[in-house]
Amino acid sequence: ADAAAERARWEQAAADLSALKEKHFYREADGVNALRLDLKQLFAQTGIMARSIKFDYADLEKAKARKVNVTFNFTGSYPLLKGFLETVEKFPKFLSVERLDFVRITGAGSSLELRVVLAGYYANF
Repeated sequence: ADAAAERARWEQAAADLSALKEKHFYREADGVNALRLDLKQLFAQTGIMARSIKFDYADLEKAKARKVNVTFNFTGSYPLLKGFLETVEKFPKFLSVERLDFVRITGAGSSLELRVVLAGYYANF
């Protein structure tokens, strides 16, 4: 009975890992297109006008994953930035804010200019 329970736990762990890979990682077969479409959706949903978008790729050998950094410039208000960050936080794919660099704050803080770096992750396992 103990061995059967242990086997069931391992089978469940394998199923959980497979579901995690399918639902939350980007797929290598889709290339960067799925990430680009998700970014377009995020920008449209939050009203962000991203400029100077740049993609950088890195393999994470120990994690058996690939990381894509997306760097872009943002100009807007604090509420717009806050809404964007909340949307990224709730996004179902592994997409995270790596860095926010404040370039300029004008109009007593009513307008922000930032350099934003997001990271998306592709599964290699």
